[in-house]
Amino acid sequence: MVSTAGIGSGTVMLDDLAERVPFYSAFFVDKERDQVKPFANMAPSMIMNCDGIKTGTGCFEINVTEVLTSFWPSIDGNLPIDEPVCGF
Repeated sequence: MVSTAGIGSGTVMLDDLAERVPFYSAFFVDKERDQVKPFANMAPSMIMNCDGIKTGTGCFEINVTEVLTSFWPSIDGNLPIDEPVCGF
């Protein structure tokens, strides 16, 4: 998408309710280097054969991908799973 000023905002996706679907990135400030670093990207993917009017959703889900390895305070340094093995 390009504004009237000619500046692009990147990919724009609309859901089946004609609302803009969000693209996100997560950042943190590295105190030692005084830098802002991305550590995860969150991109939408459309759910096929979904009716947003019936479900009340935009028929998309957010997929999280790591950009920075060994960021998470877990045993292996990877992104935690969506549902813990022990449940909620």
